[in-house]
Amino acid sequence: MRDRILAFLVLLPSVLAVGVFVYGFIGQNLWVSLTDWGKDPAQALALRPELRFVGLENYRELFTGFVDVRFRQSVVNLIFFTLFFMAGSLGLGLLLALAVDKAPRGEASSARSSSSPWPSPSWSPGPSGAGFCSPKAG
Repeated sequence: MRDRILAFLVLLPSVLAVGVFVYGFIGQNLWVSLTDWGKDPAQALALRPELRFVGLENYRELFTGFVDVRFRQSVVNLIFFTLFFMAGSLGLGLLLALAVDKAPRGEASSARSSSSPWPSPSWSPGPSGAGFCSPKAG
């Protein structure tokens, strides 16, 4: 029981920091997006602006308004770029994985040369040497 309390106390500052600096600011941004802040230039730069709740009116205006054609085009571009970037990345990754999966020419000589008796850093024989010596297991 004492370990659980100690673990809770150790994690509490991180949980509070994430709560305030991540979710608190997300909530604040959501609230501001539902108000009319920024419509009146005098209120936009005021130290204590008078905010009026307008609900989803800002979002309706953003997606249907004539002025915000650039926003809609940016959303389309973002979706287009994301889909093609992800498809390209996955396709290239698949091609590289298939190329690496085949046994390369000269595999035996590279396995012999990678296990040389010369001094090498301590990490070299472990993770990097395992792939050369046993490509089927790596």
